Amino acid sequence: MTQESIDATIDPILVKDLHGVSITCNQAYLDFRKITSAELLGHTAYELLPKSQADLHYLADQYLLNSECTQFEYEELMESTVLKNMICRAKFLDRKSNLISEIIKLETTWPAILEPKIHLTIREYSVLQLLIQGNSHKRMAQLLNLSQHTVSSYIKAIYIKLGARSSTQAVLIATTKLGMCSNI
Repeated sequence: MTQESIDATIDPILVKDLHGVSITCNQAYLDFRKITSAELLGHTAYELLPKSQADLHYLADQYLLNSECTQFEYEELMESTVLKNMICRAKFLDRKSNLISEIIKLETTWPAILEPKIHLTIREYSVLQLLIQGNSHKRMAQLLNLSQHTVSSYIKAIYIKLGARSSTQAVLIATTKLGMCSNI
């Protein structure tokens, strides 16, 4: 992906290296995030965002880098319950290294409960990926630095969103409908 193609794209685009350092973006990204290139480039999410938000960006990048998938989408809810951003993260292989690109697609949609598509949060994706890999609730809690109760709450939310009644059914839906894959 060349700088010319990045600049020509109307969707906000940010490109980071494997360490999460912002290396380039387009003007649409700067306008969307209300930040200057001097404030953004050469910095990580941890230098720019509250830790909880930076953790989500980090998890999304790690999920992408550690999976066989080349891209995935997730939603970032805005303050309004109707407006959300669809974030598409993709990894590109160049001669030097893998790069992560964050492409933001602004959408005005109905609340997720009325949508036919399945939308999971980054944390729900992380828990679901660990579930696909066969991890216990206890192991997921250790890996994600959460309590077992919190992991159970995420799993319940995943079941509801996927329309699943068991972990086996959730894994089947995730691998067939969402295209998620095990990293084992």
